[in-house]
Amino acid sequence: MALRICSGAFRTSPVQSLYVNCHQLPLDLRRRKLSIAFYFKILFVPSHPLQNVYMSTSMKRLYDARPSNIRPFMDRMKLHISELDLPNVRIQQRNFFLFQPWNTPRFHYINPFATYSKSTVAPVVFQRVFAYYCIKYSGYSEIYTDGSKRADYVGCGVVIEDIMHGYRLDTSCSIFTAEAVAIYRALHQSTPLCPVNTASILTA
Repeated sequence: MALRICSGAFRTSPVQSLYVNCHQLPLDLRRRKLSIAFYFKILFVPSHPLQNVYMSTSMKRLYDARPSNIRPFMDRMKLHISELDLPNVRIQQRNFFLFQPWNTPRFHYINPFATYSKSTVAPVVFQRVFAYYCIKYSGYSEIYTDGSKRADYVGCGVVIEDIMHGYRLDTSCSIFTAEAVAIYRALHQSTPLCPVNTASILTA
């Protein structure tokens, strides 16, 4: 219906002619094209969880006995690749995700303020704790980060050795994104300064 409206064709025009006039693939071929593209995208990422999905022999027999049942995606794509005579295509893999989105990385860090509450602890206590850790890690480079968000502005800042770096983000970003970008920028800026993990990052 959409192709018929966009092309201004008559209601009696054959569907196949609409595909040709609008330079569109039929739905079954379009589905196969998108599936193959996604299949190779899976093979492109070496740590993708679908790469290690294999169907047991008993399940294969079950699907063979019941062709109306839809097979798993990877099994269907292997059949399509075999039909297209592309079984030996070599995919150059790349570890695109340093941290896979389906895994939650664990970071170990020191948070001396975790046991204090702003509502019950005087500000001077925070100042003393902060001064203590500044003295304890005086041999480290101090890096400060912060993020801010208003109705018309989202940004973050990094201060390294009295040098300020400011970054403006899209207004659709949240305050958490601003804080994360600030920490990322701080780590990126501190790499040439601290090659042996001697940076102390304090984030607000």
